[in-house]
Amino acid sequence: MPYQKNGLSSTPTLVSGTMLDHSTFHKILSKGNTAKRLDFFKCHKEQIHAYLIGFIESEPPTLYREFILKNAEGQGRVRVYLDSFEAALSGNVETFLEDQKNIGYIRAMEGYHLNDVYGFTVAFKDALWRTSREYNDSKKNPSDLLNNDDIFTFNKLLDGSYYLLSLSFLETRDEIIMRHRGQLQALQRFAAGVVSVFDEENIWAQTTQGVFDVFGLNGTFLLPGGDRFKGTGLEAARMIGLQVTQRDLEEILTGIFQSLKPMGLDINHRLHHLSGSMDTDQFRFVASPLMDRKSQLTGVLCVHDQGRTFRFSKFDRNLLYQFSYFTGAVSANCRMVSEIAEKKEDLRNLTTRLISVQEEERKKIAADIHDVLTQALTGIGYKALYCMEIVGQDVDRLYQELELLTETINDALRQSRQIISNLRPHILDDIGVIAAFRKLIGDFGKKFGIEVQFSHPDYLQIDPDKGIALFRILQEALHNARRHAMASTIALSLSLEKKGCLLMSVKDNGRGFDLRKKNRQRQRPGLGLLTMRERTEDLGGEFKVDSSPGKGCRVIVKIPLRGRTNGR
Repeated sequence: MPYQKNGLSSTPTLVSGTMLDHSTFHKILSKGNTAKRLDFFKCHKEQIHAYLIGFIESEPPTLYREFILKNAEGQGRVRVYLDSFEAALSGNVETFLEDQKNIGYIRAMEGYHLNDVYGFTVAFKDALWRTSREYNDSKKNPSDLLNNDDIFTFNKLLDGSYYLLSLSFLETRDEIIMRHRGQLQALQRFAAGVVSVFDEENIWAQTTQGVFDVFGLNGTFLLPGGDRFKGTGLEAARMIGLQVTQRDLEEILTGIFQSLKPMGLDINHRLHHLSGSMDTDQFRFVASPLMDRKSQLTGVLCVHDQGRTFRFSKFDRNLLYQFSYFTGAVSANCRMVSEIAEKKEDLRNLTTRLISVQEEERKKIAADIHDVLTQALTGIGYKALYCMEIVGQDVDRLYQELELLTETINDALRQSRQIISNLRPHILDDIGVIAAFRKLIGDFGKKFGIEVQFSHPDYLQIDPDKGIALFRILQEALHNARRHAMASTIALSLSLEKKGCLLMSVKDNGRGFDLRKKNRQRQRPGLGLLTMRERTEDLGGEFKVDSSPGKGCRVIVKIPLRGRTNGR
């Protein structure tokens, strides 16, 4: 605002030719009537405070303005400023000047603009000048007036204090810029190094080092035991890096699972969203979710100082978002590359298996034809020749041989039907999926002594091709549970899901296996899972396996009841 003659200048000016040390300010304070200035300020402090708040409220909105007016710490800061200025007028100028240098450092660290901070000093000058003018207007005795020396003292004290605040602010800001530049360079080095890594364990090791290089703090990863987190997230979870307390993890994971946003835990164990504007930047624990390309939670990146409190600024929070986003993308790419390599390996294995299965089926069919039909037809041929020989010789004998011939033909027909049934189980066409499943598990239980529990809807109508595929998948799942899992009980369920889907679940209580093991040939039951997956995907469905060592295995097949199968 414009200032009247002999008022307080809005532009900071320094004492020409002098150094801004404490002795300089003591000389400034010695001018005029010290006691009168101090008495004036004490008596009118509340009025000055009211004018100060009014001038700040009239200014355009800024983050610092909102901090002063609406934040409890900012409101308290106004009172501290008035008290320290009063201390300076009473001769304790060191308190006021040190306070201003400290505020310059704090405001720079908090990320406020210097012009906004200077606006507070201007508003204080306005309030002080208006109050002093009203004070002088109310006095009739010239000796009671605040003279030019008093106004000069106010002006120089405020200008000098703001100079120290600005100097501290700019020095701190230079340090912050250097630190931020170092962090960005560390992030660039991390990104350049990890982007070409396709081993997930190596990614976590490099990322842990990257957290230290970028933030100067410790990094710990929490990964799900299977494909996804379950329950509270700590069940069967895997921790990589320095261990953190169970309490900290439980508190912060609750917030992350609900919001899928970065969270922070302050020194009082209060949970905060790491948003742009916050009341605190002091934390004991911060964490950010890692997402895959389908926006599914695949892990949590934890940043901490082993239980000690640390400062985490707005820039750090933004950097953490970028860091975790990049880490999630690199991890997802690594898994995608691994999945592609596994698919190629599975395709090679499946091609080999199909050729082998084809040859085995041909041999089996040939053996069945040779052992059953060929021998039966040979016997029928011999029996027919014999009957021709005794025609007209022994009618009774001929009648007996014809009866035996009829039995042989009927037996050959039954065995040929069995061969055909083995190629395609006609029971599915005759009695439906549920009855066919019940017969299959009944025969399985009797043969191997394994209890199979079966839950299903009362009625189920399904396409014959899908019924055959599910029947074969169930056969393979039962075979795996018996041969590889060494299970004693199996739970089979069929359920109708929303959107017209059928869900089949086969769960055993066997020894299970580790889904993360790379050597799948040793850890997984042959190519059984692969053939089940291929059958499911050919139906346009989803196939999932859930297993861990010592906790059994669950095979989940979800297929659409309507629609064509792939390639049809």
